[in-house]
Amino acid sequence: MVLSPLCPPLRSVRLWNVKFRSLIATLTGHTAAVTGVSFAPSGSYLASCSTDMTVKVWNWKTKVLMQTLSWAGVQPLNSVSVSFDASLVAAGSNDNSVRVWAGPQSSSNPLGLQIGEGPRSHAPVMG
Repeated sequence: MVLSPLCPPLRSVRLWNVKFRSLIATLTGHTAAVTGVSFAPSGSYLASCSTDMTVKVWNWKTKVLMQTLSWAGVQPLNSVSVSFDASLVAAGSNDNSVRVWAGPQSSSNPLGLQIGEGPRSHAPVMG
């Protein structure tokens, strides 16, 4: 499987079957260019980040949007990662800051951890 978020800049994530050269799914919902994608190693979850300042977590097998995480007041998001079991989601911004949220498989309350040079650095933030 191959992802194609940047060729050309798209507001969706396209999943491709490489063997058959066929489109498996298009995950839509971002309102600006998708700049990063990451699969949870456990299998079913995919996270995407965008210049719309959101991270979206999908169940790519069912094509269902599980979670939308917003991060206002920073420069565009450029990277995203999902923990093995999708309990944590992290995103990086062009201002050298990283924020971590509770993911869709988390049993805890939402996290509010942000580190780096961006707004509210080193201070807990909610949401």
